[in-house]
Amino acid sequence: MASSSSRPGMPGAGLVRPAALYAATFAAMLAMSWSPSAADESKAAEGARLYQQNCASCHGATGKGDGPVAERLKTAPQSLATLARRHAGTFPTEYVYRIIDGREERRVHGGRNMPVWGTYYGLRAQGQGRDAPDTETAIRERILALIEHLETIQVGYTAGAGEAEATARLLERHLKAFDARDVDAVMAAYADDSVLVIPTGVLQGREQIGDYYEALFAEFGKPGTVFKLLERTVVGNVAHIVWSGETPDNFYEYTAETFAVEDGKIHHQITAFRTVAR
Repeated sequence: MASSSSRPGMPGAGLVRPAALYAATFAAMLAMSWSPSAADESKAAEGARLYQQNCASCHGATGKGDGPVAERLKTAPQSLATLARRHAGTFPTEYVYRIIDGREERRVHGGRNMPVWGTYYGLRAQGQGRDAPDTETAIRERILALIEHLETIQVGYTAGAGEAEATARLLERHLKAFDARDVDAVMAAYADDSVLVIPTGVLQGREQIGDYYEALFAEFGKPGTVFKLLERTVVGNVAHIVWSGETPDNFYEYTAETFAVEDGKIHHQITAFRTVAR
């Protein structure tokens, strides 16, 4: 006669208890073997791999903006090793996440120089056979792994022995770009969050500063313009110049500019000038 003990809840169900016990024990062993430290190591390795694969060619192996293709780019890549330093000593996780993802930024502000990694990681997730509902999870996992790696390469501010030399080289490039009236070349020396203080107000970010130079070059590009560099001084990461100039519109009797440079980028600039209209 067939026994009903194989049905759940009947006394005979005890016959399957050893298998359930073994399964539970095996699951517990797996959980113990996959410890948080092992997971952390795996995530760290994934972040480092993603960085070398997707970022190092432009931003450099250590995130200083000196990758092998950096010099060929129209806009020089930022240093990623000083993100925390540029945000009051706290790594800006949310800000960096949005920049890496890039999808929302592209919709709101149009094109950008850096690839939209959110889209790329989504395509990769689909290509690896993931279902569509899981795509956002895969994107988030990759971006967070990359962010954790970026946190490990942050550096504090230390004045190196070659700091003045690097600042002098940047100033020389800036002056040559100014002489050529090349706005793109001038702006390549400025950080995205740079600040320029002029007698009429404060300009913040590359867009506002770029507009300022476009207007200045429109004036200095006219026939009969004269530019004279009167003084040039570099101390550590600070550069200072004094110049005078003449255009068909104005006589620049005296102009003094001071630049604060960090990691090869101008972050702060103060410009004072005295002009006489013609």
